Amino acid sequence: MLIPKLGDAIPQRGNRFSKWLGRLLMRLCRWRAEGELCQSPKVLFVLAPHTSWWDFTNNFGLLLAMGLHASWFIADKYTKGVAGKCLAYFGAVPVDRSVHSDMVTQMANHFKTHDKFFLAILPEGTRKPVPKWRTGFWHIAKQAQVPVQLVAIDYAKRATVFGPVMMLSDDMESDIQYMRAFFRPVTARHPQYANYS
Repeated sequence: MLIPKLGDAIPQRGNRFSKWLGRLLMRLCRWRAEGELCQSPKVLFVLAPHTSWWDFTNNFGLLLAMGLHASWFIADKYTKGVAGKCLAYFGAVPVDRSVHSDMVTQMANHFKTHDKFFLAILPEGTRKPVPKWRTGFWHIAKQAQVPVQLVAIDYAKRATVFGPVMMLSDDMESDIQYMRAFFRPVTARHPQYANYS
């Protein structure tokens, strides 16, 4: 099973047992990885398309197998109790969607104040079909001046595909159109919910 290698600059977490558990979960899900991980100590992952809870399950196994310490946003209602504490340990950042807060500045500052930090964002923000992406991720990466790596969740390949790495330009629309073009041929769990036209 191909598992992307982590260089010394990349934030890591876990041990032999957690990596074995991740590989087991990937086998049970019949999931694999393709491509190479960006070797920068600070990266913002853009993962898409997001149409199912299986997107999380499959990538959680890969996260464990790699030993990668990455953070991601999750609705705070899912971070209660023991399960919530486990998710927080593995990088989940609870977000209260009912309260407006400047998450862009908070996350950009987090990049600036940490030597190593990986943040994964699902630009759709929901499993339901959306006409446009939320653009907070672009502003976070732009403010923090960190590279963006496109990561496809492809059910035709049953793989998480580590795609191109890019530094953002000053043209948000152009950057996002480039990203959407990369994801357009990717097969979602529920293709009817994905829209990259």
